Amino acid sequence: MFRQDRTNPGTAVSNWRGRKDSKKAWPSSAVSTWLNGGLFGGATGPVAGYWSASQYDNWYKMLYADETKSYCDHCLTTYVIVGGSGANSGVAGYWYGGYTSGWADRSTVVQKMLYATEAVANTTALPSKRGDMPGCPTNSGVASYICGGSYGAPDYYTDTIQKNAFPSDTMSTMGITLSTDRNNNGAFADFGVKGYVIGGHDGSALEKVTDTIAFPAETRSTTTSLNRGRNYVAGVSSNGEAGYACGGMGYPTSSDLQATVEKFAYPSDTRTELATGLNVAIYGAGGIGNSGIAGYIAGGYVTGGGQTQKGTKYAWPSDTQSTDDYMLVQPPAYTKGHSNEGIL
Repeated sequence: MFRQDRTNPGTAVSNWRGRKDSKKAWPSSAVSTWLNGGLFGGATGPVAGYWSASQYDNWYKMLYADETKSYCDHCLTTYVIVGGSGANSGVAGYWYGGYTSGWADRSTVVQKMLYATEAVANTTALPSKRGDMPGCPTNSGVASYICGGSYGAPDYYTDTIQKNAFPSDTMSTMGITLSTDRNNNGAFADFGVKGYVIGGHDGSALEKVTDTIAFPAETRSTTTSLNRGRNYVAGVSSNGEAGYACGGMGYPTSSDLQATVEKFAYPSDTRTELATGLNVAIYGAGGIGNSGIAGYIAGGYVTGGGQTQKGTKYAWPSDTQSTDDYMLVQPPAYTKGHSNEGIL
């Protein structure tokens, strides 16, 4: 791994972010800029991950430097009940749609957190209502893609893909669609290469097909399937290395919860199942990741219907697993996460 702290010896260790071949990430940047702070990508705000939770209008934060946890009470504009999330790293994080006032009321609301200030405000609304956990693979610096979910009765499942273009927050409905209608899916992305939509339910069966959106062409195809169909899957990604499909519900029956973690190696999409899964079988959890360092999966529901504060950490690239019984300061459900890793 390239040692950023040796290149910028005067830079605070708390800002150090390990990367492989970091110089290649900004081929148009002058070397002098790269050596004198450009390596940090001009990051604004703390290098951290943020979760939302269905039953609270709070956000939860983990600083990646030392894993310090905190939360901001009543700092969202509304609840994010089974919505989606994405990040324009170094600039802003987003929570998309969900329900606002009950299980029948899907929302077009998009909440935007400016990482520099951590202030949250509504931005351009979605083109149509969206709930039931659309997967939102994001190509940082370019766009988020809000995939699947539901509009509400009778359209509880959809194959529609909506796009939030950065930095303008211009919203549109795309000409491409998922391979099938689905809701309650997860997502992750390899920035600049492609995004992945994982798991979900199509109205009659659990999904194991993995859809991809190629970047920057925005063509949709399928790749290696999950080993088993499941919904309410959490996705997390180490950019340039691998994406992870974590937990979920639905195997062998629709009520069974999973601790399984399936890994998709980039760029081959070779899928393997990690020997050590999540610390608890869970669905509706959220993932955040600091590429090249670690990924975190927290919150959601456990067997018996209870909500949990527990979280699982995977150190990268070793995939060494560890447990944190209090990764979140409250036990939230249907958590959705996004990460500020700096300008990538």
